Amino acid sequence: MLEKKLSVAAGHNITVTATATSLLDLMDTAASAALGLPGDLDSFEIVTEDGDIRLCGDDNTPTGTVGTYIPVGSVRLFEGNAISRVKLIRDTGMSSDVAVSVRVGYREQN
Repeated sequence: MLEKKLSVAAGHNITVTATATSLLDLMDTAASAALGLPGDLDSFEIVTEDGDIRLCGDDNTPTGTVGTYIPVGSVRLFEGNAISRVKLIRDTGMSSDVAVSVRVGYREQN
């Protein structure tokens, strides 16, 4: 992945809650500013720091039990997904919000 540098570094450290929220909104909240990321970003890396999350990358809304499961301590790279279509939620088993590190960018072309 060719990483896109953020205008505010804090945007990399998001908090995933019990409410399904778009990745871009979570990053803006973490940065305390609208990052204005390009709509054509198509890759992202997720690192779950202290809990489990669920993710949908196709405009569907994940729930605490539905969506791609990403357990604590995982590093996952998703390429070819428009990040504007990604939504996250903490897994049902989590009683508190989950800290997640994220990087965004473009898929490397071979």
